[in-house]
Amino acid sequence: QAFEHYDDSLEHSVWLGMMRERLVLIKELLSPEGSVWVHLDDAEMAYCKVLMDEIFGRQNFVATVVWEKADSPRNDAAEFSSRHDSILVFKKSTAFRLQRLVTEETAAHYR
Repeated sequence: QAFEHYDDSLEHSVWLGMMRERLVLIKELLSPEGSVWVHLDDAEMAYCKVLMDEIFGRQNFVATVVWEKADSPRNDAAEFSSRHDSILVFKKSTAFRLQRLVTEETAAHYR
């Protein structure tokens, strides 16, 4: 969302450089309890993970959240389906605590 008109055809090295600058600034701005969640497709996910390992430290990797972005019964992918994207989650420090949302409905489900 940093770009009014995002150009998805940026050269890979340019994209990585822009991401690095932004992630370094984000790390400085985060509180010790803070975390950063970066939404990516398969094309850049692995590269961004390595970049974030460098900036935040591998020990601060929390998870890769995979979410289904398309729900379709079609089976027409040429190779593999691109129905999902990934969200890389990194914490700034050990002070980070995931705040779980527990509702009566959630609690009843596990009784």
